[in-house]
Amino acid sequence: SCCRIPLARIKFAKRHREYRQEQVRKAAQAKMAEIKAVNAMRRQQARAKKEKKIKEQKKIERRKELEDIMASVARKDLTPYEREKRHRRDMAWRIQTFAARPYIERQLLKRNNAATSIERGFRAHLARDMVKRYRRRQKKIIEAWERFG
Repeated sequence: SCCRIPLARIKFAKRHREYRQEQVRKAAQAKMAEIKAVNAMRRQQARAKKEKKIKEQKKIERRKELEDIMASVARKDLTPYEREKRHRRDMAWRIQTFAARPYIERQLLKRNNAATSIERGFRAHLARDMVKRYRRRQKKIIEAWERFG
């Protein structure tokens, strides 16, 4: 028996050392994974930044092009007849929108009312569902109590 104790101790120490090494290895792996994830995220952010910059540049270019087109259109001198035609068209559009205003408002009102009524119905359904669920749950709890009580 005198020889068995040290052997067991040695075995335990060995096992314990292996276990500790495993823990250390696991921690290192976790740390590496974390570092990798962080690096990946940073790369993604950098890529997004670059893409955003490119997008912004494209937007600016497009705006410039549009402005150039508008300027070229505006520079074109209109004949009196063309000016008159444009004026007449603008006035017609203004009158039409003014005349259509009550109709548009009525449509909006209808839409809003429909939305609220749908919402009300939905709310009622939700409430009913909640009540049903509550009752069902209560019943289950009581049954469980009866079973275990």
